Amino acid sequence: MKKILTLLTVFCGFLTAYSADLYVNEFGTGGAYSTVSAALSAASSGDRILIQPKSGNASYVENLSISNPVQLLCTDNNSQWTLTGNETFGTVTAGGLYVISGMNNLSGTLTCSTGPTSGNRAILKFMGCDWASTVIDVSDNNMDVQFAGCNITHSGSGSTVVSLKNADMFGCTVSFSGSSIIGISVATDATSGSDSCLFVANRIVNTSSTSSPNNMFYWNSTSHYYVLLNNFFKMATSGSYTVSNAPVNFNTSKSGSGYNAVINNTVVNTASSPQLYYGLYFYNSQNSPVNVYNNLINGAIAYPIYRSATSNNFACSYNGYSGTWYSSSITNDGTNFSYSGGYNSTTGAASTSNNGWNHPAMYDLDLTRNDIGTYGGSFSFTNYFSQTGSTRIYWVDAPRSVIQNNTIYIKADGWDR
Repeated sequence: MKKILTLLTVFCGFLTAYSADLYVNEFGTGGAYSTVSAALSAASSGDRILIQPKSGNASYVENLSISNPVQLLCTDNNSQWTLTGNETFGTVTAGGLYVISGMNNLSGTLTCSTGPTSGNRAILKFMGCDWASTVIDVSDNNMDVQFAGCNITHSGSGSTVVSLKNADMFGCTVSFSGSSIIGISVATDATSGSDSCLFVANRIVNTSSTSSPNNMFYWNSTSHYYVLLNNFFKMATSGSYTVSNAPVNFNTSKSGSGYNAVINNTVVNTASSPQLYYGLYFYNSQNSPVNVYNNLINGAIAYPIYRSATSNNFACSYNGYSGTWYSSSITNDGTNFSYSGGYNSTTGAASTSNNGWNHPAMYDLDLTRNDIGTYGGSFSFTNYFSQTGSTRIYWVDAPRSVIQNNTIYIKADGWDR
Protein backbone atom coordinates (compact mmCIF):
# COMPACT_ATOMS: atom_id res chain seq x y z
CA MET A 1 0.00 0.00 0.00
CA LYS A 2 1.36 3.42 -0.92
CA LYS A 3 2.01 6.22 1.53
CA ILE A 4 3.48 9.70 1.21
CA LEU A 5 6.45 10.06 3.54
CA THR A 6 8.42 12.96 4.95
CA LEU A 7 11.62 12.64 6.98
CA LEU A 8 12.82 15.49 9.19
CA THR A 9 16.16 14.71 10.85
CA VAL A 10 14.88 12.50 13.72
CA PHE A 11 11.15 12.56 12.92
CA CYS A 12 9.39 10.35 10.40
CA GLY A 13 5.67 10.63 9.74
CA PHE A 14 2.94 11.07 7.22
CA LEU A 15 2.99 14.28 5.24
CA THR A 16 -0.69 14.75 5.97
CA ALA A 17 -3.44 12.90 7.77
CA TYR A 18 -6.06 11.24 5.61
CA SER A 19 -9.77 10.93 6.37
CA ALA A 20 -10.97 7.70 4.77
CA ASP A 21 -9.93 5.00 2.32
CA LEU A 22 -12.08 4.36 -0.75
CA TYR A 23 -11.38 1.33 -2.93
CA VAL A 24 -11.70 0.78 -6.67
CA ASN A 25 -11.57 -2.54 -8.53
CA GLU A 26 -12.74 -3.58 -11.97
CA PHE A 27 -15.93 -5.32 -10.79
CA GLY A 28 -16.87 -3.03 -7.90
CA THR A 29 -16.93 -5.96 -5.48
CA GLY A 30 -16.47 -5.97 -1.71
CA GLY A 31 -17.80 -2.45 -1.26
CA ALA A 32 -15.40 -1.01 -3.86
CA TYR A 33 -16.27 1.30 -6.73
CA SER A 34 -15.96 0.02 -10.30
CA THR A 35 -14.65 3.32 -11.68
CA VAL A 36 -12.20 5.89 -10.41
CA SER A 37 -14.66 8.66 -11.30
CA ALA A 38 -17.30 7.21 -8.98
CA ALA A 39 -14.80 7.13 -6.14
CA LEU A 40 -13.79 10.72 -6.84
CA SER A 41 -17.44 11.81 -6.71
CA ALA A 42 -17.85 10.14 -3.32
CA ALA A 43 -14.53 11.33 -1.85
CA SER A 44 -14.05 14.13 0.63
CA SER A 45 -10.99 16.28 1.17
CA GLY A 46 -8.08 14.24 2.55
CA ASP A 47 -9.41 10.84 1.43
CA ARG A 48 -7.27 8.19 -0.21
CA ILE A 49 -8.57 6.31 -3.24
CA LEU A 50 -6.84 2.94 -3.53
CA ILE A 51 -7.05 1.58 -7.07
CA GLN A 52 -6.51 -2.08 -7.88
CA PRO A 53 -4.96 -2.79 -11.30
CA LYS A 54 -7.34 -4.60 -13.66
CA SER A 55 -6.61 -8.09 -14.91
CA GLY A 56 -4.00 -8.08 -17.65
CA ASN A 57 -3.31 -4.39 -16.89
CA ALA A 58 -6.48 -3.39 -18.74
CA SER A 59 -7.39 0.28 -18.59
CA TYR A 60 -9.89 2.18 -16.60
CA VAL A 61 -11.31 4.04 -19.62
CA GLU A 62 -12.56 7.34 -18.24
CA ASN A 63 -11.70 11.00 -17.91
CA LEU A 64 -10.94 12.03 -14.34
CA SER A 65 -12.13 15.35 -12.93
CA ILE A 66 -10.41 16.09 -9.62
CA SER A 67 -11.63 18.86 -7.34
CA ASN A 68 -11.20 17.79 -3.70
CA PRO A 69 -7.67 17.24 -2.32
CA VAL A 70 -7.33 13.44 -2.51
CA GLN A 71 -4.67 10.80 -3.08
CA LEU A 72 -5.02 8.35 -5.98
CA LEU A 73 -2.82 5.37 -5.11
CA CYS A 74 -2.19 1.87 -6.45
CA THR A 75 -3.09 -1.01 -4.11
CA ASP A 76 -0.16 -3.18 -5.27
CA ASN A 77 3.50 -2.60 -4.44
CA ASN A 78 5.83 -1.94 -7.39
CA SER A 79 2.85 -1.87 -9.75
CA GLN A 80 0.62 0.58 -11.62
CA TRP A 81 -3.04 1.00 -12.33
CA THR A 82 -3.76 1.82 -15.98
CA LEU A 83 -5.86 4.69 -17.28
CA THR A 84 -6.98 5.72 -20.76
CA GLY A 85 -8.30 9.25 -20.42
CA ASN A 86 -7.52 12.74 -19.19
CA GLU A 87 -6.80 13.93 -15.66
CA THR A 88 -8.22 17.42 -15.15
CA PHE A 89 -7.86 19.36 -11.92
CA GLY A 90 -10.48 22.03 -11.41
CA THR A 91 -9.93 24.99 -9.10
CA VAL A 92 -7.55 23.47 -6.57
CA THR A 93 -7.85 24.21 -2.85
CA ALA A 94 -5.36 26.48 -1.09
CA GLY A 95 -3.12 24.32 1.09
CA GLY A 96 -4.68 21.13 -0.28
CA LEU A 97 -2.60 18.03 -1.04
CA TYR A 98 -3.32 16.23 -4.33
CA VAL A 99 -1.45 13.02 -5.14
CA ILE A 100 -1.43 10.62 -8.09
CA SER A 101 0.91 7.67 -7.60
CA GLY A 102 1.50 4.47 -9.54
CA MET A 103 -0.58 5.38 -12.60
CA ASN A 104 0.11 4.37 -16.21
CA ASN A 105 -1.82 6.63 -18.59
CA LEU A 106 -1.90 5.13 -22.07
CA SER A 107 -3.55 8.13 -23.71
CA GLY A 108 -4.63 11.40 -22.17
CA THR A 109 -3.54 14.80 -20.96
CA LEU A 110 -2.85 16.19 -17.50
CA THR A 111 -4.06 19.74 -16.86
CA CYS A 112 -4.80 22.06 -13.97
CA SER A 113 -7.02 24.97 -14.94
CA THR A 114 -6.96 27.24 -11.89
CA GLY A 115 -4.70 27.55 -8.87
CA PRO A 116 -5.75 29.19 -5.57
CA THR A 117 -6.21 32.94 -5.66
CA SER A 118 -5.36 33.39 -1.97
CA GLY A 119 -3.97 31.45 0.97
CA ASN A 120 -1.30 28.78 0.85
CA ARG A 121 -0.20 27.09 -2.34
CA ALA A 122 -1.96 23.92 -3.42
CA ILE A 123 0.41 20.92 -3.48
CA LEU A 124 0.28 18.54 -6.44
CA LYS A 125 2.48 15.42 -6.37
CA PHE A 126 2.89 12.88 -9.18
CA MET A 127 5.04 9.89 -8.27
CA GLY A 128 5.89 6.73 -10.17
CA CYS A 129 3.51 7.61 -13.02
CA ASP A 130 3.80 7.14 -16.79
CA TRP A 131 2.11 9.17 -19.51
CA ALA A 132 2.22 8.08 -23.16
CA SER A 133 1.72 10.44 -26.12
CA THR A 134 0.65 13.26 -23.87
CA VAL A 135 0.96 16.95 -23.06
CA ILE A 136 1.13 18.07 -19.43
CA ASP A 137 0.13 21.58 -18.37
CA VAL A 138 0.21 22.32 -14.65
CA SER A 139 1.39 25.88 -15.09
CA ASP A 140 -1.25 27.88 -13.25
CA ASN A 141 -0.36 30.16 -10.34
CA ASN A 142 0.06 29.46 -6.63
CA MET A 143 0.72 25.74 -6.88
CA ASP A 144 3.64 23.65 -5.66
CA VAL A 145 4.00 20.87 -8.26
CA GLN A 146 6.31 17.89 -7.96
CA PHE A 147 7.11 15.00 -10.30
CA ALA A 148 9.23 12.07 -9.09
CA GLY A 149 10.12 8.88 -10.92
CA CYS A 150 7.76 9.59 -13.82
CA ASN A 151 8.05 8.79 -17.53
CA ILE A 152 6.48 11.19 -20.02
CA THR A 153 6.43 10.66 -23.81
CA HIS A 154 5.13 12.79 -26.65
CA SER A 155 5.20 12.72 -30.44
CA GLY A 156 4.17 15.39 -32.90
CA SER A 157 5.29 18.94 -33.55
CA GLY A 158 4.92 22.47 -32.26
CA SER A 159 4.08 21.64 -28.64
CA THR A 160 5.48 22.02 -25.16
CA VAL A 161 5.52 18.61 -23.52
CA VAL A 162 5.57 19.77 -19.87
CA SER A 163 4.49 23.31 -18.86
CA LEU A 164 5.28 24.41 -15.30
CA LYS A 165 5.61 27.41 -12.99
CA ASN A 166 6.60 26.59 -9.40
CA ALA A 167 7.73 22.98 -9.72
CA ASP A 168 10.33 20.32 -8.94
CA MET A 169 11.22 17.23 -10.99
CA PHE A 170 13.30 14.29 -9.74
CA GLY A 171 14.44 11.21 -11.63
CA CYS A 172 11.99 11.59 -14.51
CA THR A 173 12.28 10.85 -18.22
CA VAL A 174 10.74 13.22 -20.77
CA SER A 175 11.06 11.70 -24.22
CA PHE A 176 9.65 13.21 -27.40
CA SER A 177 10.03 13.12 -31.15
CA GLY A 178 9.25 15.72 -33.77
CA SER A 179 10.20 19.27 -34.67
CA SER A 180 9.73 22.62 -32.93
CA ILE A 181 8.97 20.93 -29.59
CA ILE A 182 9.99 22.34 -26.19
CA GLY A 183 10.54 19.56 -23.68
CA ILE A 184 10.06 21.46 -20.39
CA SER A 185 9.03 25.11 -20.09
CA VAL A 186 8.96 27.07 -16.82
CA ALA A 187 7.12 30.41 -16.64
CA THR A 188 6.80 33.10 -13.96
CA ASP A 189 4.42 32.38 -11.08
CA ALA A 190 2.10 35.09 -9.77
CA THR A 191 3.54 34.59 -6.27
CA SER A 192 7.26 35.02 -5.99
CA GLY A 193 9.18 32.73 -3.65
CA SER A 194 12.62 32.71 -2.07
CA ASP A 195 13.00 29.00 -2.79
CA SER A 196 14.28 27.27 -5.92
CA CYS A 197 12.74 25.06 -8.55
CA LEU A 198 14.72 21.81 -8.49
CA PHE A 199 15.37 19.66 -11.57
CA VAL A 200 17.49 16.71 -10.50
CA ALA A 201 18.66 13.62 -12.42
CA ASN A 202 16.14 13.83 -15.25
CA ARG A 203 16.54 12.52 -18.80
CA ILE A 204 15.23 14.91 -21.45
CA VAL A 205 15.58 13.26 -24.85
CA ASN A 206 14.47 14.18 -28.37
CA THR A 207 14.45 10.77 -30.02
CA SER A 208 14.10 12.00 -33.61
CA SER A 209 16.64 13.62 -35.88
CA THR A 210 14.89 16.95 -36.22
CA SER A 211 15.46 19.70 -38.76
CA SER A 212 13.78 22.28 -36.50
CA PRO A 213 15.11 21.78 -32.98
CA ASN A 214 13.78 23.78 -30.09
CA ASN A 215 14.81 24.16 -26.45
CA MET A 216 14.73 20.95 -24.48
CA PHE A 217 14.55 23.03 -21.31
CA TYR A 218 13.33 26.64 -21.40
CA TRP A 219 13.47 28.79 -18.26
CA ASN A 220 11.46 32.02 -18.46
CA SER A 221 10.65 32.67 -14.80
CA THR A 222 11.49 35.61 -12.55
CA SER A 223 9.55 34.28 -9.53
CA HIS A 224 11.95 31.52 -8.41
CA TYR A 225 15.60 30.53 -8.64
CA TYR A 226 16.58 27.58 -10.79
CA VAL A 227 18.71 24.59 -9.75
CA LEU A 228 19.60 21.95 -12.36
CA LEU A 229 21.65 19.03 -11.07
CA ASN A 230 22.76 15.88 -12.93
CA ASN A 231 20.29 16.10 -15.81
CA PHE A 232 20.87 14.49 -19.22
CA PHE A 233 19.79 16.50 -22.28
CA LYS A 234 20.17 14.66 -25.59
CA MET A 235 19.08 15.71 -29.06
CA ALA A 236 20.04 15.29 -32.73
CA THR A 237 19.85 18.00 -35.38
CA SER A 238 19.53 17.33 -39.10
CA GLY A 239 18.85 20.75 -40.56
CA SER A 240 19.02 24.47 -39.91
CA TYR A 241 19.38 25.91 -36.44
CA THR A 242 19.21 29.31 -34.75
CA VAL A 243 20.76 30.88 -31.68
CA SER A 244 17.57 30.40 -29.64
CA ASN A 245 17.50 26.65 -30.24
CA ALA A 246 20.07 25.79 -27.60
CA PRO A 247 19.14 22.58 -25.77
CA VAL A 248 19.10 24.42 -22.44
CA ASN A 249 17.96 28.06 -22.52
CA PHE A 250 17.79 30.37 -19.49
CA ASN A 251 15.94 33.40 -20.78
CA THR A 252 15.98 35.30 -17.49
CA SER A 253 16.20 34.75 -13.73
CA LYS A 254 14.80 35.97 -10.45
CA SER A 255 16.26 39.06 -8.81
CA GLY A 256 17.43 38.67 -5.24
CA SER A 257 20.12 37.42 -2.89
CA GLY A 258 19.65 33.75 -3.70
CA TYR A 259 21.51 31.89 -6.41
CA ASN A 260 20.96 29.67 -9.41
CA ALA A 261 22.93 26.49 -10.07
CA VAL A 262 23.67 24.39 -13.17
CA ILE A 263 25.91 21.57 -11.94
CA ASN A 264 26.89 18.12 -13.25
CA ASN A 265 24.58 18.10 -16.25
CA THR A 266 25.31 16.45 -19.60
CA VAL A 267 24.22 18.18 -22.82
CA VAL A 268 24.83 16.45 -26.14
CA ASN A 269 23.93 16.80 -29.80
CA THR A 270 24.41 13.33 -31.27
CA ALA A 271 24.38 14.47 -34.91
CA SER A 272 27.69 14.82 -36.73
CA SER A 273 26.39 18.01 -38.37
CA PRO A 274 25.08 20.66 -38.40
CA GLN A 275 26.22 22.07 -35.13
CA LEU A 276 24.00 23.81 -32.62
CA TYR A 277 25.26 27.26 -31.72
CA TYR A 278 25.21 26.78 -27.94
CA GLY A 279 24.75 24.04 -25.34
CA LEU A 280 23.95 26.07 -22.21
CA TYR A 281 22.53 29.44 -23.23
CA PHE A 282 22.12 32.26 -20.69
CA TYR A 283 20.13 34.85 -22.58
CA ASN A 284 19.35 38.42 -21.48
CA SER A 285 20.35 39.51 -18.00
CA GLN A 286 20.62 36.85 -15.29
CA ASN A 287 19.37 38.87 -12.34
CA SER A 288 20.98 36.81 -9.58
CA PRO A 289 24.20 34.81 -9.20
CA VAL A 290 24.65 31.73 -11.39
CA ASN A 291 27.02 28.82 -10.59
CA VAL A 292 27.92 26.62 -13.58
CA TYR A 293 30.19 23.72 -12.55
CA ASN A 294 31.14 20.21 -13.66
CA ASN A 295 28.95 20.05 -16.75
CA LEU A 296 29.72 17.98 -19.85
CA ILE A 297 28.77 19.60 -23.19
CA ASN A 298 29.57 17.24 -26.02
CA GLY A 299 28.90 16.44 -29.67
CA ALA A 300 28.00 18.81 -32.48
CA ILE A 301 27.75 22.02 -30.42
CA ALA A 302 29.79 24.97 -31.65
CA TYR A 303 30.05 26.90 -28.37
CA PRO A 304 29.42 25.00 -25.11
CA ILE A 305 28.33 27.85 -22.83
CA TYR A 306 27.21 31.35 -23.75
CA ARG A 307 25.83 34.35 -21.88
CA SER A 308 24.64 37.48 -23.60
CA ALA A 309 24.91 39.83 -20.58
CA THR A 310 28.04 40.27 -18.47
CA SER A 311 26.83 42.38 -15.54
CA ASN A 312 25.79 39.54 -13.24
CA ASN A 313 27.74 37.32 -10.85
CA PHE A 314 28.50 34.33 -13.07
CA ALA A 315 30.82 31.54 -11.86
CA CYS A 316 31.79 29.02 -14.53
CA SER A 317 34.41 26.37 -13.73
CA TYR A 318 35.44 22.75 -14.33
CA ASN A 319 33.20 22.20 -17.34
CA GLY A 320 34.28 19.74 -20.05
CA TYR A 321 33.34 20.58 -23.62
CA SER A 322 33.76 19.88 -27.29
CA GLY A 323 33.65 22.77 -29.75
CA THR A 324 35.19 26.18 -29.08
CA TRP A 325 35.18 28.18 -25.87
CA TYR A 326 33.40 31.52 -26.50
CA SER A 327 35.96 33.70 -24.72
CA SER A 328 34.25 37.02 -25.54
CA SER A 329 31.18 35.79 -23.63
CA ILE A 330 32.81 34.00 -20.67
CA THR A 331 36.45 34.19 -19.69
CA ASN A 332 37.85 30.73 -19.11
CA ASP A 333 39.34 30.74 -15.62
CA GLY A 334 41.69 27.92 -16.64
CA THR A 335 39.58 25.11 -15.17
CA ASN A 336 37.19 24.62 -18.09
CA PHE A 337 38.76 22.15 -20.49
CA SER A 338 38.43 20.60 -23.92
CA TYR A 339 36.98 17.12 -23.52
CA SER A 340 37.77 14.48 -26.13
CA GLY A 341 36.31 11.47 -24.31
CA GLY A 342 32.91 9.93 -24.90
CA TYR A 343 29.74 9.56 -22.87
CA ASN A 344 27.14 6.91 -22.19
CA SER A 345 24.30 7.44 -24.67
CA THR A 346 21.67 6.27 -22.16
CA THR A 347 22.80 7.94 -18.95
CA GLY A 348 25.06 10.79 -20.05
CA ALA A 349 27.93 9.54 -17.90
CA ALA A 350 31.37 10.78 -18.97
CA SER A 351 33.82 8.12 -20.12
CA THR A 352 36.63 9.57 -18.02
CA SER A 353 36.50 10.29 -14.30
CA ASN A 354 37.89 12.62 -11.64
CA ASN A 355 38.13 15.71 -13.84
CA GLY A 356 35.53 17.93 -12.16
CA TRP A 357 35.99 20.33 -9.27
CA ASN A 358 38.12 18.71 -6.56
CA HIS A 359 36.46 20.57 -3.68
CA PRO A 360 35.20 18.14 -0.96
CA ALA A 361 31.67 19.57 -1.26
CA MET A 362 31.62 18.31 -4.85
CA TYR A 363 32.96 14.81 -4.16
CA ASP A 364 31.28 11.81 -5.76
CA LEU A 365 29.40 9.18 -3.78
CA ASP A 366 32.62 7.16 -3.43
CA LEU A 367 34.32 10.25 -1.92
CA THR A 368 36.60 10.75 -4.91
CA ARG A 369 37.00 13.86 -7.04
CA ASN A 370 33.92 14.95 -8.96
CA ASP A 371 33.19 13.32 -12.32
CA ILE A 372 31.79 15.80 -14.82
CA GLY A 373 28.34 14.98 -16.15
CA THR A 374 25.40 13.08 -14.71
CA TYR A 375 27.27 10.67 -12.42
CA GLY A 376 29.26 13.29 -10.53
CA GLY A 377 28.60 14.63 -7.06
CA SER A 378 25.94 13.79 -4.49
CA PHE A 379 22.99 13.73 -6.88
CA SER A 380 24.36 11.10 -9.23
CA PHE A 381 22.12 9.16 -11.61
CA THR A 382 23.04 6.21 -9.39
CA ASN A 383 20.46 7.48 -6.90
CA TYR A 384 17.64 7.50 -9.46
CA PHE A 385 18.23 4.92 -12.22
CA SER A 386 17.33 2.20 -12.24
CA GLN A 387 14.54 2.26 -9.70
CA THR A 388 14.31 -0.85 -7.55
CA GLY A 389 12.50 -1.64 -4.35
CA SER A 390 9.23 -0.26 -3.09
CA THR A 391 10.44 2.73 -1.06
CA ARG A 392 11.97 5.70 -2.82
CA ILE A 393 13.70 8.70 -1.24
CA TYR A 394 13.99 11.11 -4.14
CA TRP A 395 15.36 14.24 -2.48
CA VAL A 396 17.58 14.94 0.52
CA ASP A 397 18.03 18.58 1.41
CA ALA A 398 21.30 18.79 3.34
CA PRO A 399 24.28 21.15 3.42
CA ARG A 400 27.21 20.33 1.12
CA SER A 401 29.62 21.07 3.95
CA VAL A 402 29.29 21.09 7.74
CA ILE A 403 31.04 23.37 10.23
CA GLN A 404 32.04 21.60 13.44
CA ASN A 405 29.71 22.21 16.44
CA ASN A 406 27.03 23.80 14.24
CA THR A 407 23.49 22.42 14.03
CA ILE A 408 22.58 20.88 10.71
CA TYR A 409 19.10 20.39 9.30
CA ILE A 410 18.27 17.55 6.93
CA LYS A 411 14.97 17.02 5.17
CA ALA A 412 14.07 14.13 2.88
CA ASP A 413 11.07 13.49 0.65
CA GLY A 414 9.94 10.10 -0.64
CA TRP A 415 7.11 7.67 -1.14
CA ASP A 416 6.31 3.99 -0.83
CA ARG A 417 5.79 2.42 -4.23
